[in-house]
Amino acid sequence: MRVSAACLFVYGTLLLCACTPTPPAPPPPQTTEAPPPAPDPMIAARAEAQVLLDRGLLAMQRDFLTTPASDNAFLWFTKALNLVPDYEPALGGMERIVERYLQMTNEALMRDEFARAHLFIKRARSVLPDYPQIDFIEAQVLRFERAERRTLKLDRGALERRAPLLMADLAVFGRHARREDALVRIAAPSDALGRWVYEQLAKSSGEGRIRADIVSSPPYRVQILTLPP
Repeated sequence: MRVSAACLFVYGTLLLCACTPTPPAPPPPQTTEAPPPAPDPMIAARAEAQVLLDRGLLAMQRDFLTTPASDNAFLWFTKALNLVPDYEPALGGMERIVERYLQMTNEALMRDEFARAHLFIKRARSVLPDYPQIDFIEAQVLRFERAERRTLKLDRGALERRAPLLMADLAVFGRHARREDALVRIAAPSDALGRWVYEQLAKSSGEGRIRADIVSSPPYRVQILTLPP
């Protein structure tokens, strides 16, 4: 069988094409993506400070102000401020601790519990040494500690009956309360009874104004304090 030259050329070309390797496909174009932005460290710090603040506020609700050592408001507020030094809620929390201690000082003072009053002053100063009210309250504690006292005990039954004999005793006792340097403390079962006691004291003779504080806690009594200058 005779094969034409044209056929041989085509055949050779096909063989050549079959033997030539196919070039690899070009790689897909690479896209360069911008890295995600780094998290703001202050946002993370404030989030953690908020958690610590919440623990401090919970401790305050339980009156855990500076004790116990492992769970108290001062501890958690301090840790929050270590993370965010200008964290206003934690700074306000420190002031609330001091104010609570000063309130407790006044309560101890009304009961003549001077050792406890001094302890609360010391703890308040350990939180915020320069808090403006601490020195004033401490001076008051010292004045009350040195004050002269006259005390009239109040029988609860006689108070609730508003007994005439008690009314007479209060009217006589009230004369000592009119001195300019005198301060009266009235401890009665209720605010209404405390006001009634004050009204009986005010019936006493004399011109001076009676200055009085009323509390609703035992022991029930009227106490007249002559404060030193």
